[in-house]
Amino acid sequence: MYHQMQKREEGKRFHHERGRSAPVFHPESSFFLYGIHPVREALQAPNPRVECLYVAQGRRGHGIAELVAVAESLGIKIHWKDRKALDQICGVSTHQGVVGVVSPPRLVDLEEILQRCKSIPKPIVLALDGIKDPRNLGSLLRSAEAFGVSGVLIPKDRAAGLTPTVAKTSAGAVEYTPVVQVVNLVRALRELKAYGFWIIGAEAQGGKPCFTHHFQEPTALVLGEESRGLRPLVRQQCDFLLTIPLRGRIQSLNVAVAGGIFLYEIRKQQEACVDRSLTKK
Repeated sequence: MYHQMQKREEGKRFHHERGRSAPVFHPESSFFLYGIHPVREALQAPNPRVECLYVAQGRRGHGIAELVAVAESLGIKIHWKDRKALDQICGVSTHQGVVGVVSPPRLVDLEEILQRCKSIPKPIVLALDGIKDPRNLGSLLRSAEAFGVSGVLIPKDRAAGLTPTVAKTSAGAVEYTPVVQVVNLVRALRELKAYGFWIIGAEAQGGKPCFTHHFQEPTALVLGEESRGLRPLVRQQCDFLLTIPLRGRIQSLNVAVAGGIFLYEIRKQQEACVDRSLTKK
């Protein structure tokens, strides 16, 4: 997971308290990534952002050995420290014996997403209207990567950013999913609409059943914050408002779960359309 580096003064205090060689602290623009799976994805990404690894002394196992081997093959420096030192470096004890110092995840702009979409027959963009829970954002990024979403739009203010919890929950998806931080989500949706996207707003209740809609055009799926849903101005930009029909006693879904269901439905219909066209030929 990502964690903004401690200030140099804190690094000096760590050195004094531990009475041993202090870790190599990097500029404050660097971040921590911890846990075997997130670090593995960062090392295997097309453009690895890992600057160095801290590994717990005495830590054994195939997962750690694999990370060390990959890091060494890439020429990445490895620092062996005791587990308590790793706790203090990243601020948590759930690092699984490995902490990576990485450059910040690269954000892209909307134009870059639109350029990517030119080569995709039926692109999907996910727009998030004020998702504040980092676990929900991480889960949505994971679903977005799994279903081939071309980009995820998140507001710059009053919403979760790419925090440590987001990185952990995404299970490495932050390494592959383009993320755009927009100042004005309404304006961004207008740009997508002008580019040919249909704007689909997800509503907890009252919308058209999602499975009755035909997702055959470039689609921008908009999800709102759990407690309030879509903001009025955002809702006004939607061409359609859709709802997941529920049959149980609980009449609401977690936004991350709902997002996964919507993305699955969109991809299912798109793939079915391709299969039908191939059968006709």
